[in-house]
Amino acid sequence: MSQSVDFNLISRKTNLANSVDKIFAVHLDVLKKLVEGKTFEEIKFKYTEKFKRLDYIQIAIKSSLLSFNEKNELIGAYPISPFKTKYMVDIEGVGRDYSMCAIDALGVAYTFNAKTKIITQDHKTGERIEINVNPETGFSFAQDIEPPFVSYGLNTRNGKSSAEYLCPTINFYSSRENIPKSDSISIFEFEEAFESGKKLFQQDTLKKCITNGINNEIACDC
Repeated sequence: MSQSVDFNLISRKTNLANSVDKIFAVHLDVLKKLVEGKTFEEIKFKYTEKFKRLDYIQIAIKSSLLSFNEKNELIGAYPISPFKTKYMVDIEGVGRDYSMCAIDALGVAYTFNAKTKIITQDHKTGERIEINVNPETGFSFAQDIEPPFVSYGLNTRNGKSSAEYLCPTINFYSSRENIPKSDSISIFEFEEAFESGKKLFQQDTLKKCITNGINNEIACDC
């Protein structure tokens, strides 16, 4: 017996995939413009029609790709930060800007699919740390250093977004001894942190987040 084909279902899936691709392309454009030094207000003005047609901002918020504070000011465009942080990222062919936290910095190369140098420091001592990330070959260190550690804390949320309560706790440390002793802080070996950043911010994952946003499903944890 031959099985019937649900062409409506196929059409819906195709339309969804097309919408996801278009929204991701816009998000990538937004990130590139931020790296170029444009403000989000300038970007909104330039992309007004496209933002409205795709409902980009609302879907990006639901997808946890954009984060705003109580004043409706952009505080996160994952994985790029709209303000200066300790995590400078130099993206080949795009430019130099900042990421939201240590994990985000490790994932930037996979969002842009471009070689990226991370210029950061030990969160306690200020010791310089440089990490090269190649999406095809992985990571290497620009200095002769031991792999750094990454802390992951859990501040009280108090209704705030991850950009406000969580990102500030995700930091690099050149030594485990430099990390504050607290039951609320988890410590990751570098390779574990690297794989986490890669998984969270590679393009396929971000597209899944957008799919969740469109379908009003559980948001991703950027």
